[in-house]
Amino acid sequence: MTIEEQLGQNIKEKRIACGMSQFELAEKMGTEQTYISKLEAGKKKLRVDTVVRLALALNTTASDLLNGIALQPDN
Repeated sequence: MTIEEQLGQNIKEKRIACGMSQFELAEKMGTEQTYISKLEAGKKKLRVDTVVRLALALNTTASDLLNGIALQPDN
């Protein structure tokens, strides 16, 4: 699993735990639901500021979103 896929999975798990839809998260971030969908699918590379914005929108920390992500030898 790539770093982006791992991060996307963490974002999705946190969003669901918050009881938030992709649309609601997108609204909090000022973006589109399709962008959130792509993030959760691991189809987008994220900048640090985007990870921080996601964390704020999900009432968590960037460190929490990055927790458990393992760098694979082919990454």
